[in-house]
This record gives sequence, C-alpha cells and structure tokens, in this order.
Amino acid sequence: MVLVEYSDIYTLPRIVKSSTAAAARMHYRTDYVEKVGLGTPATVDEFYNVAKAIKDAGLTAGYAPIVSAYNFFNLHTEPYFFAAFGDSVNVDFSDDGSGKVVYNRMSEQYKRYLKYMNKLYTEGILDNEYLTIDIATAEARMKAGQGAFSVNGTTLNESDFPDGIIHLDVLAPLTSE
Repeated sequence: MVLVEYSDIYTLPRIVKSSTAAAARMHYRTDYVEKVGLGTPATVDEFYNVAKAIKDAGLTAGYAPIVSAYNFFNLHTEPYFFAAFGDSVNVDFSDDGSGKVVYNRMSEQYKRYLKYMNKLYTEGILDNEYLTIDIATAEARMKAGQGAFSVNGTTLNESDFPDGIIHLDVLAPLTSE
C-alpha cells in the first residue's frame, strides 16, 4: 500500500496472477462459427479469419462481430487479446520472472496487441464505437444476433436464438504463434 500525507490511501499496487493464459474470457456464437465452416479459432489469425467470414457473410446484420461495451473493453476484451501475444496476462503490470515489476503497456507484447487490434478496428471486426457503447446497447446487440463475440455472453437466453436453443460457448485463450 502506498500512503501519502495524512495516511490517506493513494493506491493499492497489484500484480495479477491468472491460472490460465488469459485473465478474461470470450463468448462466441457457435451457430455463426458453424455457418462459416471454419471451426473454433485457437490462434489470433484463425480468430481474424472466422470473425471476418462472419462479417462478410452478413450474419451480424452489418454490425461488427466483436461487441464490447466501453467498460468491458478495459476489464475483459483487452486482457483477452493482449494475453495472446506473449507471456503476460495483465496489460498494466507483471513480474518478469526475476521479481522485477514491468509496465506492460511499453512492452513488445503490447505493441503486437495494438497492431492486431488496429487491424480488427480498421476492418470493422471490432465495433468502431467500442469506446462509447454502454452495457445495455452491447447486450441488446448480442441478443438481437448483431454480434458474434462478446465478453458478456452470459446474458443470452434461448429466446435470443432463432431455433430457441442456446448456441454459445467460450473460446480458449488464443495464441499468436
């Protein structure tokens, strides 16, 4: 804990430890993945190909396949993709293995992550309004079938799918090599 004048708490530094290769999860519409016939993605390249195929097939009705509310992006979407590009799972700080704390937003891993996310954003695979979409709008888009990937898929019900069957699963952490 870092204390400042008058013993007020200024910050509580932390290093996140995750039991998997990512500290977040990504839900996906299995029916959309099956319709494009590319299989469940395991790498960032496969994810891009599947998401682009879903977009190109018009399955999300002209909306970007990745739906993320602004507050979910930093907490879940960003860590999910960031972890695919190296050993760190926390976009802010981590232990480099020797006990030294490093700031990951200055790392090569973060640079690779940003390059990939720019590609998703530029090509309309990541919703270009992700910084302004609120939770209610993001959830409504997923419920209306206007999204294929979301970190908040747990709000979907049988009534949100045309056949009344939930077609939803969670992707394993992606890799980049």
